Amino acid sequence: MAFNASIAIAQSHAPQLGTLSDSPATTPTATQGAFIWARAYDYIRVCLKRAGVSSSFTAASAGAGWAAECEALLTSGRLLEAKGSVGVRAQGSRAAGSGDTTAKRLIDAAMTMLGELKTDRGLREALIADGAADSLPVSGWASSDWSDGKDPDWNDTFGQDRPYVPPATIYDGEAL
Repeated sequence: MAFNASIAIAQSHAPQLGTLSDSPATTPTATQGAFIWARAYDYIRVCLKRAGVSSSFTAASAGAGWAAECEALLTSGRLLEAKGSVGVRAQGSRAAGSGDTTAKRLIDAAMTMLGELKTDRGLREALIADGAADSLPVSGWASSDWSDGKDPDWNDTFGQDRPYVPPATIYDGEAL
């Protein structure tokens, strides 16, 4: 279940889209909008999981609000992109020739929030303490190299990212 209760709330940063509909068809349609909204939700869940934070928040908590805001920014930006608001002098651009569209600014804001999951340990701990389960220690003093801040792309197999060092060979009768 998405962090926002409806697609209308999820697209709250893009009121210029109006109500999405399949008949008569709007751009994007309601079906396309639902797909974009669901993919934004999935992407946020992946980012939370990679940071060691569960995507299940206590209802009406600040963590749930954080996730809903991030989802609304990302969904609104992607819906505006689907409408065609990219490029120079596009819908919502700040200045002529800038190419800085509303869609880009909304997506960038969401990506900044999601990027903070990797760099801001305090944010992760606050989200965990606010009702999300964790795979990280809640204590700021307790830590483990294997769980906190671990690179999710690290391959722990010898010979891959970890150098392989063969055991020392000792021959019979050799001095230790």
